[in-house]
Amino acid sequence: MKTLKRLLLIMIALFCIGNAFSIQAKTVSISARNFPSEELRDELGIYDKNDDEKLNNNELKKLKSLTLYQQDTYDLRGLRKLPYLKDLCLWGTDIKHSNELSHIKRLQNVEIDETNISSLRIKNSSLLSIEISENSCLSKVNLSGCIKLDSIKLKKNNKLKTVDLHGCKKLTIYKDKENKNLCKVNMMGAVKLNSIHSELPSNKKFQLSEMKSLK
Repeated sequence: MKTLKRLLLIMIALFCIGNAFSIQAKTVSISARNFPSEELRDELGIYDKNDDEKLNNNELKKLKSLTLYQQDTYDLRGLRKLPYLKDLCLWGTDIKHSNELSHIKRLQNVEIDETNISSLRIKNSSLLSIEISENSCLSKVNLSGCIKLDSIKLKKNNKLKTVDLHGCKKLTIYKDKENKNLCKVNMMGAVKLNSIHSELPSNKKFQLSEMKSLK
């Protein structure tokens, strides 16, 4: 029995050591296979301090915030490979594969300003806040199922018609301004909502859960 226990302890110790080593040794190659966008690869290269065309674990840990701006196009595929990324700003650029935002495990804060995006669907359980401004082609935003989302701000998205926040049960703040075609906002399940600042016309439609905290 003692021999069996000793063997079990050795196996557990070896597993823990191996797991710790694999975490420490984690690297992500800045390659076209991992990141199809050349513009994104160029941006990530800034964090490649030893110029080996890879991001080691220490370099990845420093990549918690990323701003992508003023390029012709950013293909967002591969962002899910950045395990510590929390803050993302997309500004003044065309973007492809915005659904990648649903797969960034630690993503908390997003800004999307002056892009070509026509519809936005994010389902990410770590997302806390999002600001969406001056996207001239955007007609639909669907954030249903973002269960930790606390705040959303929408401004000057001239073609925006519908916003779906169904099931965003921790949402407390909703703001919209100068979204002149917005006609429907679904907040069913947003039971903690306590602040709405909206220019939605009175003849348009809010879908709300019954909530005691709403001001």
